[in-house]
Amino acid sequence: MAKHSLQQVKQRFGIIGNDPKLDRAIDIALQVAPTDLSVLITGESGTGKENFPQIVHQYSNRKHGPYFAINCGSIPEGTIDSELFGHEKGSFTGATGTRIGYFEAADGGTLFLDEVGELPLPTQARLLRVLESGEFIKVGSSKVEKTNVRVVAATNLDMVKAVERGKFREDLYYRLNSVPIRIPPLRDRIEDIPLLFRKFAGDCAEKYMMPSIALTDDAKERLKNYRWPGNVRQLKNITEQISVIEQERLITSDILQKYLPNNEVGMIPVSVHQIQESEQKSFANEREILYQVLFDMKKDITDLKHVVKSIMEDSAQHTPYNTSSSEMHHSSSIITNDNTRVSVPVKYEAMPKKIALDEPEGNNIQEAAEYEESALSISDVEKEMIMKALERHNGKRKLAANDLGISERTLYRKIKEYSLFFIFLLLLVSVSSCRISYSFRGTSINYDLTKTLQITHFVNQAPLVYPPLEQRFNEEMKDMFTRNTRLQLVNQNGDMEIEGEIVGYELTPMAVQEDAFASETKLTMTVRMRFRNNKTDVPDIEERISANRTFSSSEVFDSVQDQLLNELIDEIVDQIFNATMSNW
Repeated sequence: MAKHSLQQVKQRFGIIGNDPKLDRAIDIALQVAPTDLSVLITGESGTGKENFPQIVHQYSNRKHGPYFAINCGSIPEGTIDSELFGHEKGSFTGATGTRIGYFEAADGGTLFLDEVGELPLPTQARLLRVLESGEFIKVGSSKVEKTNVRVVAATNLDMVKAVERGKFREDLYYRLNSVPIRIPPLRDRIEDIPLLFRKFAGDCAEKYMMPSIALTDDAKERLKNYRWPGNVRQLKNITEQISVIEQERLITSDILQKYLPNNEVGMIPVSVHQIQESEQKSFANEREILYQVLFDMKKDITDLKHVVKSIMEDSAQHTPYNTSSSEMHHSSSIITNDNTRVSVPVKYEAMPKKIALDEPEGNNIQEAAEYEESALSISDVEKEMIMKALERHNGKRKLAANDLGISERTLYRKIKEYSLFFIFLLLLVSVSSCRISYSFRGTSINYDLTKTLQITHFVNQAPLVYPPLEQRFNEEMKDMFTRNTRLQLVNQNGDMEIEGEIVGYELTPMAVQEDAFASETKLTMTVRMRFRNNKTDVPDIEERISANRTFSSSEVFDSVQDQLLNELIDEIVDQIFNATMSNW
């Protein structure tokens, strides 16, 4: 582009400087403006990245359309989806009405996403869909809407490292980075520094009606040799400080030195140990703070254990009466560094009587009670408690769960986790003369009595669900019973009936790191299910069943969703089978 055209653009948008790297960035912005390609602007904080999206918009075919600049880092994670895509009335607490998001409001125009590297992973997935197909779904809605928006993004992060660390989706990075524009830092534009200083000094003098300041030659050299970690923004702040505070209008090198900090952020060398420590101590959100508090409590408990152990050992060595080592059993497992193991006392004795020092020598001194302990893991203790509770209640899972203080569903999962299912069946068979006839694996269904099964379509009532998910769930549900039983599926009047709704679908960031990005995300689905057996007097079953799966940003989301569907359907079948048995 001609030199005079570049100068016109600089004057229009207030860009000061003649550096070739800066001119190249402006030239790229002008060339890409007539197209609809996505643009990713990168550069350090304070370099003036916000000017380039306006150049792209004003020299594009969308210049008469709307233009919105959104700072993604300033919007809370819980509301950013609503801000960008809008929401329906009642979709969450406080949603008193329908709201139009920025993607809908900017239809036909340009949307500038500043600090795009701060977006949470779930929002990144939705943004990728908009960029690829122009489609989005409002929060709390199932209706797919279209938009025609040109997206220009900016960030001061190293996006390649962010992708490698799992904080930014690789596919979204390449989609945004169709045309990259790199803004050079101020330290790479040495000859532009005096020009910028003169511009800022003149603006400040005009604003506050005072004489403008000027630099001596040595002050100009000092200004050029400074690193400027805050770039143009820092230079403007220092210029305004000097203009207001200094009475002398000719600024020397010594005067300038007082306003150039030596310990500015980014100028002090930091050791690798300090970097690792700062990463460990940084708190991105409340969840990470809670994790840190728990880790500190764990460490304090470990230290307390060591103190108690040393006190016990000292008291044992200074016992006033004679007790041989074979008679004292202070097991080392009482205090252990392995926090996954606990000590369980297996024998309790009455406390010994106090020793009277003035008793006659003929009286026998009562020896200390023997205290035996056996180290068991937490899982062993849980397993033993579950077995005893089931034995006490003759295999009645509901009563056993109440005795243990947990839900019946949790007890069932513990039975499967500790492989106690066979023992559970033995307990049921030992206290009941009835025949098991409700296995949905097709091994013991009484087909003389039960021949048909009616599965009513599970309707989706959860927000943020991709519409095809409802159809896939219902198809998989019917296919499960078709493959594993000889029951005939009917549309009405079935011997057994299953119905329900999809009521929950949530994406939760897990393993949040220091800059509020999650390397892993948990997908949770919840279904409300009702089961009825019209051929027996077994009570109807109504359960709210959830299943979740944690996945990394490198996994394919559709594959994770399919696996979660299968797990949820298996859980529904198991709940029907076991709830039926526990009611016998």
